Amino acid sequence: MNTNRSEGESITAVLIDNLLIHMRKEYFTDFFEQNEKWLTKYGLYGLYAAALVGFISSIVYPIRYELSWGLSLGIGFGWIVACIVSHYVAYRLLPVISNLIKSTPTKLSSSALLDALALLCGIAGVAILGTSIYGWAKTSEFDKIIEGILMFVTFEYLMALCLNPGLLNIAIEEKTTAGQEFIGLLSFFLKGFLKLIPIMFGSWILIGVANMTLMLFQKPETLNIGNVFAIGYMLIAAVLPVVGYLLFVSNYFLIDLAGAVLSVPSKLDCLNQVTASTKNSEKTTAVLSTDKNL
Repeated sequence: MNTNRSEGESITAVLIDNLLIHMRKEYFTDFFEQNEKWLTKYGLYGLYAAALVGFISSIVYPIRYELSWGLSLGIGFGWIVACIVSHYVAYRLLPVISNLIKSTPTKLSSSALLDALALLCGIAGVAILGTSIYGWAKTSEFDKIIEGILMFVTFEYLMALCLNPGLLNIAIEEKTTAGQEFIGLLSFFLKGFLKLIPIMFGSWILIGVANMTLMLFQKPETLNIGNVFAIGYMLIAAVLPVVGYLLFVSNYFLIDLAGAVLSVPSKLDCLNQVTASTKNSEKTTAVLSTDKNL
């Protein structure tokens, strides 16, 4: 009975591994690079569009809701300045984020854990999407299916990172110590968050601009909290490059410190070997010189 159970488990593992290998080769080869480029580009343009739509809103809303013109226009001009500053910061920091990932190589002993995470991300994404479709069919609330699609896409990107750790400059090497494995896992999650920033930046800003535009054509009674949340996501996306950069640099300093501590024993071993070989060569030289004298 035990033999049959183990054989069944190995067959299941082989089938799942083959599925992940197929997805890695067929679906996620250039998945990240292609989407990262256009989302970053249109996210930067989206900040210009957000500035324009925000200023138009500062003119329309006082008419529609009888608000203070001075306060509304002041917010409108402040919004334009904030969008321009956010555009500049993102334009300068997003390439730096990419360079940080390329300049911080790490390693793991196996891709087994990443494959397991990829499988979990794939299942979670499909489950969330199915639940959101059911919620939309039951309540007719379109926001539910939009949120489900966003979560599904997010888990798909996480799955792509798990299947292609090379995107995060993580190498798979069997001769890896437990300490290096721990550092590799920490760096995977840190660099994974950093890698997702351009994706979240572009998609959240585009969704926020679409909701701001939609709110201009909606009646007051048709507005809902989902529109406000979408604009909130856009504000978060605008500051993500700065927040992600600072979090990564501060946390990676601790990882580098831990790596330096873990490398001390191996460096001491090398030093002892060099010292021992030096002493042996000195003894050999001394013996040879003695023989010559005799």
